[in-house]
This record gives sequence, C-alpha cells and structure tokens, in this order.
Amino acid sequence: MNMSGVVTTINPPNSAMLQLVDYSVESSSPLFIVGDVKTSISWEEVNCQFLSIQKQSKLSFETVLTSPLNHYARKNIGYLCSFQQNVDWVYETDDDNSPTQNPFLQRQREFTATPFHSPGPWLNTYEVFLAGQ
Repeated sequence: MNMSGVVTTINPPNSAMLQLVDYSVESSSPLFIVGDVKTSISWEEVNCQFLSIQKQSKLSFETVLTSPLNHYARKNIGYLCSFQQNVDWVYETDDDNSPTQNPFLQRQREFTATPFHSPGPWLNTYEVFLAGQ
C-alpha cells in the first residue's frame, strides 16, 4: 500500500514534525508540507516535499489559483500532489500533533458502521467509530 502524508504549517520545523519526517523517510513515503505566506523557509532544508507558495504557483492544479492565501484550504494542494504519486492512503495531521508510532506503516484499516442514536441535534462522529470497536 502506497501512503503519503500532508501537513499545512506556518511554523518552522518542530520536534513533532521532524519525527514525522523521520517516519516518512523510514517508510519511503512522501510527506508534503504545504506552505503559506508566513511559512518558515527553513522547511527547504528538511527531507520532505516542501511546497512553498512559489512551488505551488508552478503546479498545474486549478485549486492553486482558487485557494485563498493564509487559509486551511491550501491543504488540498498537498492532497492533489499525493494523488499524483498514486498513493492509496493519505495520512493527514496538524503541525502540533506528535506521532507516537509510524503512521506510514501498512495497517489493516477497517471501518464498520453500526446503527446508533445520538441525543440532541448534533452528531458526535466519534460515536460512529467507537461503535464498531
């Protein structure tokens, strides 16, 4: 199973992200760091696929032109780059999450939907996933 990772950040590399980079290298899985206007240029020195605003502007995706700057929607550019690499699975996370194990290792992924009733007008999506365990 081919996997990739996608993260958006404006921060310089931190210990959590450097651990994720190490995991991606260890697994030979591409990790796309999608930059924005304020993103630290120090990502250029990290062993990942850093997509600076300048690099994004050279991509052929229409969403590069339609995604606003300084916006979470730019993460879609990382997804598209992942799919160009013919990946089967995309690991998506935030720059403040610290992985406790390598998320790029192949695992059995199985989701089961179980009928349930959620009181109130809002759906707690965690109930869907916990119901199958």
